[in-house]
This record gives sequence, C-alpha cells and structure tokens, in this order.
Amino acid sequence: QRNRDGKWELESTKYGENASDYFGQSVAIYGNYAIVGATGYNAGAGNNQGAVYFYQRNRDGKWELESTKYGEKADDNFGVSVAIYGNYAIVGAYGYDAGAGAGQGAVYFYQRNRDGKWELESTKYGENGSDQFGRSVGIYGNYAIVGAVGADKAYLYLRKNNGKWIKVSEQYNPIMKGDGFGDAVGLFGNYAIVGGITGGTVSGGMAAIYQRMY
Repeated sequence: QRNRDGKWELESTKYGENASDYFGQSVAIYGNYAIVGATGYNAGAGNNQGAVYFYQRNRDGKWELESTKYGEKADDNFGVSVAIYGNYAIVGAYGYDAGAGAGQGAVYFYQRNRDGKWELESTKYGENGSDQFGRSVGIYGNYAIVGAVGADKAYLYLRKNNGKWIKVSEQYNPIMKGDGFGDAVGLFGNYAIVGGITGGTVSGGMAAIYQRMY
C-alpha cells in the first residue's frame, strides 16, 4: 500500500497451496478486488488444471479470499491470464480443448452479483486446435480483448445491454504469421494494444496499437 509519504509498503503476501501450483502466474487488481492465477493447480482433474483466486480488501485493510474457480480438465492452464474491471473479470485457459484439439483455448467471463459472489456469465472458445485462445486477456468498460497466439489473432468483445458478450472485431497479425501475435494484450478507453514477441522487421518483437473508430 502507498502510505502518506508516497512510499509503497508491503501490505500482505499470499501463497500457493502446493508445489508447482505456479500461484502468481497472472495477477490483476481493480479497486478492492484482486485476482491471482495458478495454472499448475490440480483440483482433481489432473496436472495443470489451474485455479484462480478472487480476493477482496475488507474494511480493516486485509485481503481475504472470497472465492476460488477451477479449470475443467487437466492441462487447461486455467488462470494463465486474468483481468478485472469493475464487476467483471476474465480468465484465460489457453490449453482447453472444446473439441477442436489440444490448445484450442477458452476464456471465462465472470460477473460479481449483488451478493458479492463471482458467477460465470459466459465462456468463449478458440476456433481451432493450437490457437491458444486466452493466452492473454484484457478488459476496460464494456470491452474485452483476448489474444490467441497460436492463431496470430486478437479478438475484441463488447458487452451488450442484455449482458451478453459478443465478438465485434478480429485483429490479425499486420506483418506475418508466426510472430507470437496475441501473446500480450491491453485495453484502455478507445485504444487496444497487441504484442508479438518474435515479430517486427528484425524478429525482435512488435506491438500493434489500434484505435476504436465510431
């Protein structure tokens, strides 16, 4: 926490439950809520099933575990990416297979209800095996972005008034396939950014910035 002098002081530390849980693989925070991904967690389905921990900062300033969500299958890598904004959170599971093949990927959209509980609102899936859909996620306002590094794409979603998340755009690698495009994404206001770790003119990586046009 940043104190009155402007210095950042350690407020609390959280730990994984088991060896090789990879607790802290991904993290996100907004207001009094924080999320931590643990891609290696096994809740009974197998190794790398994955888990995500939702924390809330109470009135005493302590961060308390509010709920835990788990991946559906072994090797889902649920929690490889997380994002939160207001009452909405997104979790990526880039290893999920919904029938198209290993590494198809899935993204879970959660909403915090009036009772303060995080409930699954919808799930989106990659198009093909090895797309790694959900390798990265971001959210701002009513918009969300999902990176699919295996497909060299980034998908943009809009939350409609009825609460449904719909796909509004697909952004393709502007240079060439195989650049790791979608390995990282970010979203703020009318702007989105997508990273490709091996892209660019000298294969040193690249970042593409997009603007939403009305």
